[in-house]
Amino acid sequence: MNRQDINNSFEIIKILKKVLQEIPLTDNEKSTLDNWLQRDETNRTFFENLKDEETLADAIKELFPTNTDSQFKLVEKKIKQKRRIKLIRVAGIAASLVIAFGTGTWLYINHTNETHQTPVIALDDILPGSNKATIKLSTGQSINLDDHQGIRINDSGFSYDDGTSVLNTTNAEYATLITPRGGQYQITLSDGTKVWLNANSSLEYPLVFKGKQREVKLKGEGYFEVAHNPANPFIVKTDMQQIKVLGTVFNLRAYSEVQFTTLIRGSVAVRLNRSEIPEILKPGQQAIVEDHAVLVHKIDVNEYIGWKDGMITGTSVGLEDIGSDIENWYDVDFIYPRNFKNCEKAYINISKSEKLSSVLKAIENTYGVKAEIRGREVFIR
Repeated sequence: MNRQDINNSFEIIKILKKVLQEIPLTDNEKSTLDNWLQRDETNRTFFENLKDEETLADAIKELFPTNTDSQFKLVEKKIKQKRRIKLIRVAGIAASLVIAFGTGTWLYINHTNETHQTPVIALDDILPGSNKATIKLSTGQSINLDDHQGIRINDSGFSYDDGTSVLNTTNAEYATLITPRGGQYQITLSDGTKVWLNANSSLEYPLVFKGKQREVKLKGEGYFEVAHNPANPFIVKTDMQQIKVLGTVFNLRAYSEVQFTTLIRGSVAVRLNRSEIPEILKPGQQAIVEDHAVLVHKIDVNEYIGWKDGMITGTSVGLEDIGSDIENWYDVDFIYPRNFKNCEKAYINISKSEKLSSVLKAIENTYGVKAEIRGREVFIR
């Protein structure tokens, strides 16, 4: 099975799962599903017989058969592991590893239990992150924010969304909102632009926008709903690029030397700091900045904005990639063996409200590793 077949398989499975969960499909997903149903009578029969996620998990191995008997036995073993996990009710995460493709790619489907139980936290377990951040003013003043959903800038300073005053900003021109590992926060800027800041991130901004441009600086990851103002473009700067918008919705991930701009609505111009030629994105497109170059391609935007809605998500991602998101949200460090290499790829969809042990159980079953919590470190073997 080639890479395109794998990507198509992942896409169909995600769409079928959304149908079962009664989640509305995008226009692109509806078109993809219609084409898939019309392609083969077997596909239509499969779709009409689907009843629930368990049916989907058990049927996928027939829809997308593996290449060898040994792989099929491995699939059977993983499915049995999944059922054992479901029986012990691992805080709603019950991992379902249902198919091994010819390239060694695994699919992970998240099952949510209808019955919610209060989790019991072991002594060596770690709770998920929460709403927490710090504001630092250009005057040197700073304040730690309470566990509110967000803050906004008003005439006298900052207030929580419920109207409670937070901080007076007399004589300050700039401020920086900083989220630690294990924290996230939302802010409404003076022009009405809303920014959701992911864990281990910072946003520098003026308390009042002046001049012809509204300019902010981002480190880490932020989701932007920019207030429309054609006369004053909104500029987001990172250490590698600039994103120029008038009024739009996009996500910017800038943790490392590879940065991702994902456009949900509107239009943005992505330009390298040392370049004068921008790349213009359309909704559903993503710009990847790496090695002083910009690559634009079409993607499913939902896979890149799940963090804002309380999910850790990813399609065909490796352990170390998803591990970095887990590190940021749970404020832990993954410790890998020397020369560690894991070729498994997975579709991941995990609630950020789970305790760390439940997440690691799913990771173990998905990637075929063992994970042990020691303080704030997670040892992988």
